[in-house]
Amino acid sequence: MVLMPRLSRRTVDLKTPAEIGLMRAAGAVVAAALAAVEAAAEPGVTGRDLDALAERSPWS
Repeated sequence: MVLMPRLSRRTVDLKTPAEIGLMRAAGAVVAAALAAVEAAAEPGVTGRDLDALAERSPWS
């Protein structure tokens, strides 16, 4: 006889308006960082160069 593991039910944690605001702000920071790195990415630019850009940017 093979026993199957019980599947646990997943729950969704509801976020408070404050938590949603923090998540929105974090998303804006990430979007700005990605836009800056994307704008700098071109042939000849290394990953190290892009890392340095991200590290010295105001969002880091």
